[in-house]
Amino acid sequence: MLEAEIGIEEFLEKYVDTERFRQACAKCGNYNKRWSCPEYDFDTLEFWRGFRTLKLYAEQLFTEGMTPAEAYAEYGRMKNELDGRLLAMESDGSVSLAAGSCARCAECTKTAGKPCVHPDKMRYSIESLGGDVVKTVSELLGTEIKWADAGGLPEYFVLTGGMLLK
Repeated sequence: MLEAEIGIEEFLEKYVDTERFRQACAKCGNYNKRWSCPEYDFDTLEFWRGFRTLKLYAEQLFTEGMTPAEAYAEYGRMKNELDGRLLAMESDGSVSLAAGSCARCAECTKTAGKPCVHPDKMRYSIESLGGDVVKTVSELLGTEIKWADAGGLPEYFVLTGGMLLK
């Protein structure tokens, strides 16, 4: 697992652009349809500033020899495992950040205007709070995020989560 640590103010200065990433999130089918995704009823910068340190955690899934179905199934398994490990690491007011949007429920209650069914387990991702994960992974974890080409798989996927520490 790749790991790095950065102070929140430095992270905000170098890696957070809330408006840019809110606009990017708006292009996703989960936008405003999951509690883990914008639009939020809170100020994301104030949320970040409620903590002093961000510890980053990332895992790579190398796809050589895998079919797309196998790779995406393994990606989902690894995401759930990483999110679960980070959630279990929370203590003393720390809050984990998920590797992507929450997928605990088949259909999120946000679209029905109802509260989250699992507020104790739902966590935001770095990008949903305005963080530039591509730049963060490159500069702080020393690896590049790869993208799939038409019909193919990238060399590897990078699942990135974190822990916000008080």
